[in-house]
Amino acid sequence: MFRFGGLLIWAAWASPVLAHETMIFETSAEEDWCSVINETAMPGDIIRLAPGDYTGPCVIARTPPDEQDEYTIVMSRDPDDPARILHDGESSFQLTVEGDQVMLLSLEFGPVPEDVVPVEVIGHREIWIRYNRFSEHSGTAVKVSGAVDGLHILDNDFAGVALPVDMELGEEESWVDLGYNRIRGASVGA
Repeated sequence: MFRFGGLLIWAAWASPVLAHETMIFETSAEEDWCSVINETAMPGDIIRLAPGDYTGPCVIARTPPDEQDEYTIVMSRDPDDPARILHDGESSFQLTVEGDQVMLLSLEFGPVPEDVVPVEVIGHREIWIRYNRFSEHSGTAVKVSGAVDGLHILDNDFAGVALPVDMELGEEESWVDLGYNRIRGASVGA
């Protein structure tokens, strides 16, 4: 508060908010798409994958600062012709979400070998897995290892997948939202 003439004026100083202008990056299966996600794009940017076959694995390690309420979004550019994430023949996973505030939208996984996990979640805060297609898999489609404050597995299609979601949340409290997933042909409970 300060005095200006005879007026008493309240002044508020706001601390600067850490944010950046969200950028949209377009990539294709011929490019190093995992590097676009983790090195070219900033946390909170949108990465749109053109239709095609993308060979994994890829570890998504983007985490914005706590003050930045933005999500790194990895999505198909055309949900009607989704980007398909393929197995490389060697690794134990296709995509690992290691960072926080990450969204995977409208991607396709399958067919996948039994001992391979299409999506592995290690991140601890606000992970969204939505509108994805998982098919022809006799193992686990989405594996969650550890507590997550805000895990959203919504509106996905699991067709011919033995175990759609396997959660090992540990002792810490987790907040999980599982809803509106379509499950067909599961041989083990969801």
